[in-house]
Amino acid sequence: MDKFREKIFDEQNVLDKIARWIPGYRGYRDRDIRREADKELRTYVSNMIKQFITTLREACLRLTDKGELSLLDDVDRLNLRFEGLADKLRFASYGYSGFFDAIKIKQTELDILYQQDRRIMEKVEAMKKTLDAKAAAPDTTLTADSLRSLTADGKALKALVEERESLILKYKGL
Repeated sequence: MDKFREKIFDEQNVLDKIARWIPGYRGYRDRDIRREADKELRTYVSNMIKQFITTLREACLRLTDKGELSLLDDVDRLNLRFEGLADKLRFASYGYSGFFDAIKIKQTELDILYQQDRRIMEKVEAMKKTLDAKAAAPDTTLTADSLRSLTADGKALKALVEERESLILKYKGL
């Protein structure tokens, strides 16, 4: 998680680094860095979900090639759910940017948000790893059981994203 913040700090130019010593500027710039790191993290996780969707579509093609059409509707629904989650994460920055500007977030609250982000990222990584392993096996196709498992994972991921949104609303006092 810290690699996103470190990347933003590393990309600062010399003037930004000097200006951080100006009273008041540091807090302002730190909020920008948090916002940029948050956006990068969410973009990263969104891209992981998109990769997951690509793997799922490839598995769907294998189903079609084998003539196993009964699960295609379930796969399509699953794809739509994951696309919605990926977009929700990717485009959330507009709703969250005001959060960092308007409210002096406490470090403990920021840490809780980062922990939630980490849980989201770990869930997506685990789901992608499982699906990649299944897709790598040459004779393996999706089954009704594996789709049920992916659907349950998708619901758990959605709950994590919604929990993050709830935390932000809580910290905003809404």
